[in-house]
Amino acid sequence: KNYIKERAIYIAIINMKLNNFMKLLLLSPSLILASGCKQSNPYQHIDRSHLNGMDEPLIHDLQVKDFDAFTTIDLAKMLGVQSFRLRVPSDVINSDGEVNEQTKNKIDAVIDFIISNNIRPIGQCDVFPSNSGFVKDSPRSVPKEDDPNYVSYMLKVEEQWEIIASLFPKVEIWEMGNESNANTFFHPNGYLGNFGETGSGGFEFLESAHILTDYMYHSTQGIHKGNKKARSLMPGLTSLNVASMSWISGYVDEIYLCIETGDYPKTINKKSKKVDDYFDILGWHPYVQEVTDRWLEGQQAAYQVVIDHKDEGRPVIFTEFGFTDLNDPSLEELQFSYFEKAYNWCLTDLPWVETICAFRMYNCKAAQSWGGLGETTFGFFKEPENGHGFAPKQKAYELQELYKGEGDLNKYY
Repeated sequence: KNYIKERAIYIAIINMKLNNFMKLLLLSPSLILASGCKQSNPYQHIDRSHLNGMDEPLIHDLQVKDFDAFTTIDLAKMLGVQSFRLRVPSDVINSDGEVNEQTKNKIDAVIDFIISNNIRPIGQCDVFPSNSGFVKDSPRSVPKEDDPNYVSYMLKVEEQWEIIASLFPKVEIWEMGNESNANTFFHPNGYLGNFGETGSGGFEFLESAHILTDYMYHSTQGIHKGNKKARSLMPGLTSLNVASMSWISGYVDEIYLCIETGDYPKTINKKSKKVDDYFDILGWHPYVQEVTDRWLEGQQAAYQVVIDHKDEGRPVIFTEFGFTDLNDPSLEELQFSYFEKAYNWCLTDLPWVETICAFRMYNCKAAQSWGGLGETTFGFFKEPENGHGFAPKQKAYELQELYKGEGDLNKYY
């Protein structure tokens, strides 16, 4: 009886204290600040007004039939696109840094049209210098760390990025390549392999991450020199043939580890452990066959790597994400439900995603020559045929609804 009585008194005292504390909080919210209990949002600076993205090569695209950059942007605007991944051809400057004025003028016109439609351009360019002393045996070859021209190559990377960023000051995000953790897009001399294959003679996992860390440092330095307002974007990392985020997570982790050693960049005496010197924005391509809870968990696990390296709050852009429907309407419908689910998770569960770029605007029959049949049917619109223009697929209407766009998608049909 004494125990029950004492316990009742104890609970009454606790409740009284709790009630009094809650009254104090209601009367004096400033106590929260004084006690240091304020919870800040590490993602509040991320601009989500550009979440709705799209990717389609706009310059020198000789693959999509009857392609026109201005038609493409007009359709993108009607879809509700807020960010467009703008592929800038590397031949805008030659190996001596001389500007190809014809190409530059084309790009300028497209950038102006993108911005006039209240869409943000995300510039992307593949920079592989030819004037460093390193002799490439393929367009995307880079030297190994022990190559005598390694340092001069990376300095030329910086130099070329400075020129590119300065040429197009209206572009304030620059993606430093594409899927550079895959040997297909970033490899040493002697690499043999086709698109989508592991190939042979490529970089090993760690070797690739170490070289890309140097590459991003010099790219970022060039971008910041060329345009102080511009942010550098990690080249969208790919899950390769694994269709798993673990490959991307491991690669991101290794890049952070490289930076934290204080040994990078390996190319110059002045080292930096400041992440901003290597990239301003993280980027990857979260492709999967189907979107389930495992997709969400994979994205969260990848970003947990960022948090573990004390870099929470750094934004991520998915510069490619989509599905190939093989011209099967039922598969197309299913796959769009996957895209919609991923998009909604970006809104509710992934506050660090700044933009998700749907891949891509058009089907492209010519893509079979380098990517196989599956590469031909990612598009939201069909290529012109039988005397008609660009025909919207059902998923184009569904994307327009999801992105809250408006306009007649049959305008160019």
